[in-house]
Formats: sequence, C-alpha cells, structure tokens
Amino acid sequence: MNFQPTSFFPKKSLLLPLLLALPLLFSAQTAMKYVPGQTPMLLTVNLGNLDKKVNLAQLQQYEFYNEMVKEYSEMGGDSMQQAYFKEALASPENLGFDVLEPFHFFMNKDGNYTFFTTVIKLANRAKYEERLQNLKLDAYPTHLKSKGGYLIWQDEKDTYAWNDEVVINVWSTYTPPPFDWSQLETDTFTEGEIVFDPTLEGEEPGDPTEVEEEPLEPVEEIAVEEDPNAWQQVENQAAVSAWVEKIMTRQFPQQMTMNEHFRSASAQPADVHIWVDYEFVTREMDDDFNRVSAMAGAGGSSMQAVLGLYQILLSDSYLSMRLNFENGKMALTQEMFFNDDLKKLYQGMFKAKFNKKFLRYVEGGDELFGYAFFNINVKNTIEEGKTLAHKLFNSMPGFGQMADDALKIAGIFIDEEAIGNLLKGDLLLAVSGMQTRMVKQTTYDLDENFNVVPKDTMFERTLPVFTALASYGSGKDIQKFIDLGLHSQVLQPDGRFYKFTLPDSSMEIYLAIHDGILMFTNDRDLVQNRLDAGVKNRLSKQHRKLLCESSTAFFWDIPNTLRAVGGGAPDSNVGMAGYLNMFGKEFESLQITGSKKVENSMKTETSFNFVKKDTNALEQFFRFVNELYVEMIGGAKT
Repeated sequence: MNFQPTSFFPKKSLLLPLLLALPLLFSAQTAMKYVPGQTPMLLTVNLGNLDKKVNLAQLQQYEFYNEMVKEYSEMGGDSMQQAYFKEALASPENLGFDVLEPFHFFMNKDGNYTFFTTVIKLANRAKYEERLQNLKLDAYPTHLKSKGGYLIWQDEKDTYAWNDEVVINVWSTYTPPPFDWSQLETDTFTEGEIVFDPTLEGEEPGDPTEVEEEPLEPVEEIAVEEDPNAWQQVENQAAVSAWVEKIMTRQFPQQMTMNEHFRSASAQPADVHIWVDYEFVTREMDDDFNRVSAMAGAGGSSMQAVLGLYQILLSDSYLSMRLNFENGKMALTQEMFFNDDLKKLYQGMFKAKFNKKFLRYVEGGDELFGYAFFNINVKNTIEEGKTLAHKLFNSMPGFGQMADDALKIAGIFIDEEAIGNLLKGDLLLAVSGMQTRMVKQTTYDLDENFNVVPKDTMFERTLPVFTALASYGSGKDIQKFIDLGLHSQVLQPDGRFYKFTLPDSSMEIYLAIHDGILMFTNDRDLVQNRLDAGVKNRLSKQHRKLLCESSTAFFWDIPNTLRAVGGGAPDSNVGMAGYLNMFGKEFESLQITGSKKVENSMKTETSFNFVKKDTNALEQFFRFVNELYVEMIGGAKT
C-alpha cells in the first residue's frame, strides 16, 4: 500500500502546509530566541535573502571587495588571525557558521555596562571548534571553560560562547557610576583642627584648645599591581561572563518575539531589519539626569520633571526599519509604533486633504528636479496638542498644577480655529528648471586714505527655479501680514504681486496670493503671466497620486538635476564630471513618502530607484561601486 501523507487531511486543509513549514520556522527562530525582549537596539541581517540576490562567489568577482578583504585581514594580529578573518569574509561556511540563516547584533545596558552581542546560528559545531582552536593555538585550552550547557572562551580581549545551536561574541563598554555628593560630610574635622571644649579643666569657655594627635599604628603595605587597570579588567571579564551566561541560558523575562509590535514588524520581508526601543532613550536620559541632579540641587527636580514628559511621550514607542533590495530599487520602510496618546495626536494631525490647486503651478517632465511636501491639519494638531499637554503637565509632581494653570490661561489667547484658518498646514516646495539672472555682488576695497569703500558688481548667474506654495483660509488675515511688510518697506507692490530682495544680493523673490494659495517664487513669469492659467507641462499622474495620498513626500529626479548642473555639456569620463555622469546613468530617482493612515503605527517609505528595472538593486549597487572604485584607482573596468 502506498502511503499518501495527504490522505489524513481534507484537500483544502491548511494543517499539512503548516506542519511542513514548522521546521523552517523553528530554524529561522533559532538565533532569535537568544535575543532578550528588553533589547533597545537590534540589527538583523537575513543572509539567506541576500545570498539569493548577490552571493559570495559573485562578490569575489569585484575588485573593491577583494581589496576590502585584503585590507581588513591585514589590519592587525598575527598571520593566523589574518587568515581567519579573511576566510570569515570569503567563505564563512568553512568556519562552521550557517550562512543562510539570519544573524543578529544587539545592544543592551546592564548596570554600568553596555554589552554588544552578535548571535550566529551554527551549522557545524565541530568545525567551528576546530577552526577556533587553530586560531588560538596554545591559548585555546588555557581560556576555555565548560559551563552549564555551553562552552566559553574568554581572555582580556575576546569572548566567545557556543552550544549546539549558536555562537555568540560579546564585547562591552564601562560607564563609571555617578558620584554621590550626598555622602560628603560637611561637619568632619581635619587633622590638627582647633576645637572648643568648655569642660576641659583649667580652660575658660570659648578658649581654643589644640587636639593632640595619637600616633598611627603601622599598616602593612598592600602590593600594587603593575597594571593600574588590572582590577578593572578582571571586573570587566566577570561582567561579560555573567552577561554571556544570561544570554546562553536565556535568563531573561521574555524573548524579543514576545513583543507584539516586533512580531508585526519582523513578519514583513526584510533583507536587513533594525529595531529601536524609544524607551531606551528615556532610560539613558534618566542616567544622565541622575548624574546632573546630584550636583544641581533644586534644579535637579526640574530635570526630573522634564524626564517625566519624555517617559510619557516615548513609552511603548518603537521604530522598525526594513531594508529590501528589489528589482530596480532599494526600498526602506520605516514604521513608528507609539502609545495611544500619540496615536490620537497623529490621527488628528494627518487628517488633511491635498490642495489640488497646487498642481497648476509645478512644472513636470524634464523641467522637474524635485519637490518636498508636507500636509498637516493645524486646527486638529493644536486641539490634540493641548489635550496631550494638559495630561503631561498634570503628571509633573510639584510643577504640574502650576504648568497646567498657565496652559489654561494661554488657551484663552490661542484660538486654534483662527490659526487654522490663517494657514491650513500644507507646504509644497518644487524646483523646476534653471534660469539666468543678473545678480549683484558687493565687495569692499580701500581707497588712498585707507577707508573701506563698497563696490557693487553685476554678473550673470544661473540658478534653479523654485516655487513654494501654501494654502490659506482667510484672505483678510493674510493681507494684514502683507500690509505689515509694505509698511516696513520689506515688500514692494508690483502689479498683482509683491517682491522683495534677499539681503546682500540683488536676487528678487516674488509673493502672490491667489485663489486660496500663498506663493513664493523666483519665477517672475509665473506670477506675472500665469497666475490664472498655470504652467503648461504639469506633474504626471503618478506624482499627483503620490501627493494626494501622502502626509509627507519628497522626490528627486537625479538625471534631470545632473544634466542641468552639467549645463548640457557632453558626456565626460574625467574628474568629478565623470563621476556625476556615472551616477546619473545608474540612478533614476529618490522618493520618500509618509502615509496618512495612522493606526497603531505610521509608515514612511523610502525608495532609491535605479534606471534598470529588471536587475536586482543589490547587484546593480555593487556593480556601480566596483566601477567607481576601478575608475578612482585608474584601473581597467571588468
């Protein structure tokens, strides 16, 4: 009888695929289970993913990589250490490591020590031990110890520990504890101090009496180590050893995978993943404040109050950054997780619509160099900000009520409705094309009497064309500010618009208010002839969609910019022009967008786009670096 594994399960059952996936899942979590849940910073590199895109055999075809391996392997140590490091870069699988599984690097603070730890999954423990023994030679058995379930090799420089699953490497930094000034006694007497004792016979009250010093007993000399740092080195090694035991035996409250935000972030594809705990920032600040507070007296309590604000703002807040190398682009996703208080603030802040009238005044096509945009709801931001500020100030012991009362008084004068109706909270700055203008440059000279004489020189200068656009609600309120500028003679009227000159320059900037838009630009033709009709060649559908759906956006067209910088000069392979030409042929654009959608997190996407869309970005990046390296050393390209 032929055994059919699927005969035990319905055809559409998900159980069998899950069971088949369990070994892969557990394998991927092998190294991760040695990462503590309270880790403030974690870097994970998915070697298996990267190997599918550019493997070590491909890397070794590049001159820059071979030169890097050579230089780093010769940085220090004897020939055995150099050979070991060279093999780690060229063929890490020969050292016993599992090169297709993720490895982790994390930082933790424990007491006065900060520990930096790498965790790598082992593929062959016997091979790892053999190669380490060959590296350390006679020092291997001297510094090797067997602990409960793992081995540790440690000297004054290096610490390695391993079991059947993983190998870890740990190094540390030590920060001395703050000096406790409260332990100083201000009423102690020094040697030979004069004191007053009215009870002494034959002495009048108030007469000074010299206190006789008793002879000190001889004290046995204590041998001093030749190395003054010897005791500190011993303590450091003991601290690292204790940390290793905590990691290898997993003596921590929970694993990193128990954090629901981390599980959500790490479930997404990532070639490289960085995780940051913002609460660590406040813990570090707490240590700094404690050091200062010991000397600051009353000022220390103010510092602690400020720290309390940060703790509320940053509690349960994390940052996840996922880097992926895809066909045609490098994509970085930043995801900010935050607490409920900040969630309400951000939801109100980014509840804003894009002003489509902006699209009239931005040149697209080959004229577009790039733009920067952000869009918030000013009225909602002030409302939610005031609510959060009340909560923060109420949490400050000794200061909260006073600060909260001051905030209430300030609220009488802060009208979020009026402020929100003045400027809506959006801004679009676009750079499109180049223009040549006559500008003035002032220099200073000395006359025959050595008096300083200013001299103005006019010359042509080619500058990028920029336009800044913002939405306003009340034209009357905007006009009040313009009238103030006219009264102070900063602004001068010029037809339908206004102009002003930048200090120490003859460059004119134009200001116009039209159809709910406040405009600043150095393009005179735009404000003089195209306020109603707008530009002819407008942004593409892709850019219009991006601006409508984003709370923040940044775009840079690399080839357009470099062509303009080059002034239309022919392609060159010489000097800086040659490097810029290489850069413009490989890279297409840089784009950053922030999502309007706010739930338990908020995402920002950064995309570095290549010209070639059918080749993986990591391969294209290494190829570009290699061509640049070969060009710089004057060699022949491969």
